[in-house]
This record gives sequence, C-alpha cells and structure tokens, in this order.
Amino acid sequence: MFHPFFSKQKAVALAACCALLALPALAVVTVTKTTDLSFGKLVPGTTSGTVNISTSGLRTPSSSVTLFTQASTQQAAVFAVSGGPTNTTCALTVPSATSSLSGTGAVMPLSGFSASNAGNSVIPLDGSLGSITLDGSGAYTVKVGATLTVGASEPAGVYTGDFSVTVTCP
Repeated sequence: MFHPFFSKQKAVALAACCALLALPALAVVTVTKTTDLSFGKLVPGTTSGTVNISTSGLRTPSSSVTLFTQASTQQAAVFAVSGGPTNTTCALTVPSATSSLSGTGAVMPLSGFSASNAGNSVIPLDGSLGSITLDGSGAYTVKVGATLTVGASEPAGVYTGDFSVTVTCP
C-alpha cells in the first residue's frame, strides 16, 4: 500500500541530495610593501593645506604648506605582487575611505589614493577598485600615491599610519 507521508519524505530527501554549490577557488596572491609612502619634510602654515605625492614621487603642496627640499625624501609607496596566476587580470583595491597619520599633533587625514605600475602608467580606479594584469611569472609592481591634509600650525614630529592594498585573482 502506498503511504502519502512516506512519499513526501522521500521526495524531500531526493531534492536535498541533488542540490550542489560550486565556488571557484581564488588564487593565493602575496602583496608585499617594498617602499613606504613618504611625504618628506614640510612646514605647515597658519591655515590647513595639503601635500600630494604622485605615483612617480612628485610632491605638490597647496595653501600655506611649505616643502623642504634639503635632506628630504619623498616617495610613493611600492608594493610587489607575487604568486598569482600567470598572465591573468586581477582586481586591485586601494583604500576608499580616509586613512590617517598620527604623531606629535593632531591626526592628519590621508585620502585621494592613486595607483600606477612600475613604469608609472596610471591604473584607472573606479573609486578604490582597479585592475592589473600579472606578468608571465604571476607578478606585478604597484605604486601608490595619496594626499595628506596638514592642519594649521601642526607641531613638528614624525607622523605614521597604515593602509592596505589588496589584489584578488580568479
């Protein structure tokens, strides 16, 4: 004799056994900072201003910020990407929100991140996202620049902070 309750349980069990989920594996990619982002030596003015470091290391002030050139090292950050799949286009993410530097005085905002390759060709960013194509050994070099907002009469000292760069490959 056919029992309707047993039939329904069996149908549910068969439906559950046949559902599958497949997720693609992501490549393990290493991103290593090889050079710190450095704004060099500067003197804040009586009003707040900014200093931009381009991906080529060019430093540009605004407002009343004065740049020192003697014994001053300014440079873009450099990141080495390795271990990725060869000749593959991967997603690059730089900070989208404001990071900051802290030290002797007030916290100074770090924003407006930009990226380029080792040859200083700009990596177009949509917000904080861009794409890079790894070379035949699964490697790439990314340079990152940013803009620092310097408060009026910021006290002298060393200011430091952190930000992350990530690379995700299929």
